[in-house]
Amino acid sequence: MQIKHILAGFGILMIGLIACSEALYTPTLEKAGSTEHLNSLLEGRKLYVNSCGSCHSLHRLDEYNSVEWQKNVDRMQRKAKINDSQKQLILEYLNSK
Repeated sequence: MQIKHILAGFGILMIGLIACSEALYTPTLEKAGSTEHLNSLLEGRKLYVNSCGSCHSLHRLDEYNSVEWQKNVDRMQRKAKINDSQKQLILEYLNSK
């Protein structure tokens, strides 16, 4: 019986994360300016959803300015287990809108 509750809770959490990730800004080629930059932004978005969203609710890009995002991501880097290049991709995405 306990396993069913855990699995149900996990399922609800995953649905919430998926729904939230769909509501997040998704960069476009028009906004990015080049395919290379678009790919970088999309990778940053993916890392943000997977690394940050695995522990807590995701924030909209407009909730913080670039200085606040930098502080937040710096503070969470070790907990999220991301390296410096992954952190830069996430920051690039978070500051892209």
